[in-house]
Amino acid sequence: MNQFFTKLQSNVPDIDYSILKGKLYFQYKGSSLSYYYLDTDNKNLLKEVLPEIFFQIVPHTVKFVEITDNETVPPHIDYGVICSINFYFNPGDAEVNWYLPKESAVEKIKNTERTRLYKYEDIELSDTMHVRKNECYLFNNSRIHAVAKQNDSLRQFIQIQYYQPYEKILEKLGAN
Repeated sequence: MNQFFTKLQSNVPDIDYSILKGKLYFQYKGSSLSYYYLDTDNKNLLKEVLPEIFFQIVPHTVKFVEITDNETVPPHIDYGVICSINFYFNPGDAEVNWYLPKESAVEKIKNTERTRLYKYEDIELSDTMHVRKNECYLFNNSRIHAVAKQNDSLRQFIQIQYYQPYEKILEKLGAN
């Protein structure tokens, strides 16, 4: 079992998912990484196009995520989510790198900015993930990861967030 991510099988239609972008929920200070609520008028679209099992496991929340600039999101553990199903309808040209902490690693937590950051010298690269349009992944948000965009391409995805461990959601999805 991959401890960082698992590709999920899905046949998702190629439609304009940007209509799901609602009001701004949170944007990191000085960053182009933003989280949005789902537009209430179009919220049911996801249940029509994504596999039903994604919604049989009650999520904590569902967000529309966007990175607009050529920005690298530094090594971090997500704040307030343990794992998620990420549906990449506009993945941009980016890779996600996964890391293991060295014994001397120190997590820098800033509650006001909702960050749990690591320095590159405190971690070791363990895995890399590249996604394509309309792919879904179960994503272990409780492990150290970073996102490196290659250009100014827009990166957008829907994130179904859970407060349950990655392994437990993987088992419930029957994907292991």
